[in-house]
Amino acid sequence: TELKPLNAAIDVIVLLTHRHHECSVEISSIGGVEAIVRVMEAIPNCLALQEIGCAALRNLTYCHLGQQKALEAVQTIPILLAAVNNHLVSFKLCEYAVLALHNVVRDDNLSTKLLLSSGGVAAAIKVKEKWINKGSVQRAVQMLMVPLWEELNSWKQVN
Repeated sequence: TELKPLNAAIDVIVLLTHRHHECSVEISSIGGVEAIVRVMEAIPNCLALQEIGCAALRNLTYCHLGQQKALEAVQTIPILLAAVNNHLVSFKLCEYAVLALHNVVRDDNLSTKLLLSSGGVAAAIKVKEKWINKGSVQRAVQMLMVPLWEELNSWKQVN
């Protein structure tokens, strides 16, 4: 109950940023991504907070500025992976986290390599296998695997 106001505040961010690019840019520009990452890092065992945090990061990282802020907040990828690993029981959290991870690594080779070296493929496999009958989760995993596969595929082309 003491986390209810915090959860409600993050829920407002989710609502404001869902399909509202301007709001995502504004909230990202004033430290929204960093604040969500810090909250998720501070309270890793609260499923409701982790779920709404992943949803907020999914929305915020959809815009370029939010993606850049997530890359600057070096804990973003480990925090999202921890959320998945700690709360695999929630298909919503898994879907939101995987989409946020996709948004963070898309078009960024360094973050893709970081995700690969941090267990990103293992986490994606866990989500894929746990939520085999959830089409939205499966689509999210497929989206995440595209940049990971492209990076892995580029390794065989190096002489």
